[in-house]
Amino acid sequence: MIESNTAPSITPLTRLAHSMCVASFASQVGAPVEKAYTSIGLPVCCDDPNLWVPVRHTWAWFERASCLVDPAVGWLVGQSIGDRCLSLDLAARIEHAPTVFLGLQALIREATSESTHLEMSLRNHHDSIRLSTEYRMKSWPGYDVDQAYQLAVMVELIRYCIGRSWSPGKIGIEAKRAPGRLRDWYPGTRILTGQPCGFVEVDCRVLHQKYGDRVVCPNEPSLEKPRHLRAAVRNLIKAYMNDGPVTARKIAQLLDMSERTLFRQLRQQRSRFQLELDTARFEYAKDLIREHDLSCHQTAARVGVADAGNFSRMFRRIGGLSPSQYRNSLSA
Repeated sequence: MIESNTAPSITPLTRLAHSMCVASFASQVGAPVEKAYTSIGLPVCCDDPNLWVPVRHTWAWFERASCLVDPAVGWLVGQSIGDRCLSLDLAARIEHAPTVFLGLQALIREATSESTHLEMSLRNHHDSIRLSTEYRMKSWPGYDVDQAYQLAVMVELIRYCIGRSWSPGKIGIEAKRAPGRLRDWYPGTRILTGQPCGFVEVDCRVLHQKYGDRVVCPNEPSLEKPRHLRAAVRNLIKAYMNDGPVTARKIAQLLDMSERTLFRQLRQQRSRFQLELDTARFEYAKDLIREHDLSCHQTAARVGVADAGNFSRMFRRIGGLSPSQYRNSLSA
C-alpha cells in the first residue's frame, strides 16, 4: 500500500453538498425531491453545501433517487457534476498537485473532508495502481449507489488531466451487478463485480502527467471537519436550524446516540448542548444581520428563538454586544 487514510470515531457524517448534487440532478427530471428529503430526514431548507449530515440519511436519499430517477443515478451524477461538489480545500489540493500521482495522494489524505468514515487507499497492482474506496457500513441502504458516485467522480478527476477519452483499465465494484451502460461510458474498461472494495485502476505510465488549469467550482469555504463531537453537533444544528426547532433529542438521534450519552460526551469536551445551540444561533444570526435587512424579531425567529428579548440577551451573552450594536459596527 502506498498511502491510505484513517476514519475518525464519531458517527458517520458527510457534506450536504453530495445530497444536493443528486437532488439537483433529480429535480431536472421532476422527481419529488423535497418530499423525499422530508421523509428521509435531510434538511429541506438548508442551502449550505458545506454543512454536515448523517451518512445514513444521505445514502437513504441516494437509494430513493435510484428508484425515482434511474438505477444508475450514482454513475450519472458522478460523471456529470460530482467533482464540482468537492470541498474547497480538497479541490484546491488536487488542482495544484504537480502530477496525477500526487493529486491522487492528496485525494486520499483529504478524503475525510468529504465524509468522515470514508476509507481510501492507493495500492500497487502490477503495472498499475488501484485507487480504492469503501466504508465499513456495507449493509446500509444506498451503499452501492454511493460507491458508484465516488468511482465516477474519481474517473472524472483523472480525465481532467489526461483527457476526456481516457478510461481506466479496470473498475471494480462491490455490487453483484453493474449497469450495462458502463461499457459505453468507459470503453475498453473491464468491469469487475463482487469485489471486496470499489476501485479504479490507473496505468502507472500516466501518473507523471501534470494537472492542467481545470475548472473547479466549489461552493463556499468549507467548515470545520466534524472529527470531534462538538464540531459534529454544531454542524448538524446549523444544517437543520431552518427546518424547525433543533432539540438535543433530534441531534442525538442524528448521531445514533441517546440524549444522555450526548450530554455526557459534551461534558467530557467541556461543553453543553445549550452552549453549542446558542453558539450556532449566534453565528447564523450574524450572517443574517450582515446579509439581510431583518428586524430583531425576524432574525430571532429565523434562528429558532421565539422571543426577541431572549434572542438579544443570548446574542449579547455570546458576542458581548447587542444585535443592533453589531449591525452598527458593520457600517462603522
